[in-house]
Amino acid sequence: MRQGVPVVLLQMVEFLDQNGLLQRELFCASGLEARRNELKKSLNSVEFKSFCSDDVHAVASLLILFLRELPYGLIPCWSATQLLRVYTKTKGKDLDLKHAKKVLDSFEPEIYNVLCLLIHFLSRLAAQSHVNHMTSKDLSEVFGPCIFHVPDSRIKPVEQQLCIYLTQQLIDNVTFLLPNTYPPKQTNATLFTDDCPPSSSPASLNVDAAKRMLLSDLGFSRLSVIW
Repeated sequence: MRQGVPVVLLQMVEFLDQNGLLQRELFCASGLEARRNELKKSLNSVEFKSFCSDDVHAVASLLILFLRELPYGLIPCWSATQLLRVYTKTKGKDLDLKHAKKVLDSFEPEIYNVLCLLIHFLSRLAAQSHVNHMTSKDLSEVFGPCIFHVPDSRIKPVEQQLCIYLTQQLIDNVTFLLPNTYPPKQTNATLFTDDCPPSSSPASLNVDAAKRMLLSDLGFSRLSVIW
């Protein structure tokens, strides 16, 4: 999938796909804040050229940070509510995959395309859990709170657990729920891989631009996101 995804996000995922699938506990490493912040600063400048092979854990941390700093999550609460209703209607039984797929298919193209890219990557990562020790359950606990936005409330812990469950279902059933077809859904975004300048151009790599573009595509153009 090459269209409809902010380039900087695509580059982080592709780098981790190529270099991180066999890295043990990829998203659980600590003590990387300094290097992660250096990469973040570099991505927002004209100096960035490419990630170094030994930056795998720092880039993994940067990917998490990128998603966490989206004010409404990748799947905002009004879209997440639709998926939660699919599960709650089963009264705690297994997720109705056919109904869940209908909800996912109704998502805005910008959400759907990024979600497809991310979940397929996590599925490939989970497939190597015998080496990297990151099962779909482990990954869902890391990414669930980033993918879904759960507003503060007295039942927030319960809703977070539901979102973690839904994330694991997305990973475990990705080929049915999010078929990785090409080309992806049409989108109005202008920051496409196929449309952007070569990778050496700062316009194609700038993190601020990517996040603003993603927020704009999701209907949050009035928000200012500072990295």
